[in-house]
Amino acid sequence: MLQAVRQRSLPEGWRRRLGGSGREQITPEMLAQIIERNRAFLGYALNSLKMLKRLDKSPDLQDLLVEFIAAAEKMRAEKPNDLMAAGNELVQKFLDAGLKRLKNKPG
Repeated sequence: MLQAVRQRSLPEGWRRRLGGSGREQITPEMLAQIIERNRAFLGYALNSLKMLKRLDKSPDLQDLLVEFIAAAEKMRAEKPNDLMAAGNELVQKFLDAGLKRLKNKPG
């Protein structure tokens, strides 16, 4: 009902566009792709969250995590157009610093 009222109040050109041509509608194949991409993204996000929780509990690496977050914010401001390269550089620096610290740890 509300949709019909909205469509009646729109100019004809808008109504035609809202009705959706065949190429503007989401097909079942497109929906399947969207669902798969969301599933993959959420999987990556969950793994990242688990990693951050483990790092947060590790007294040996907590300060590295704080430094990583500060560097990420700085790099986001400095390299907003090349996030992939910036992210790779950041992760590599973090891993190198963590490995160096763990190798130098007594015991």
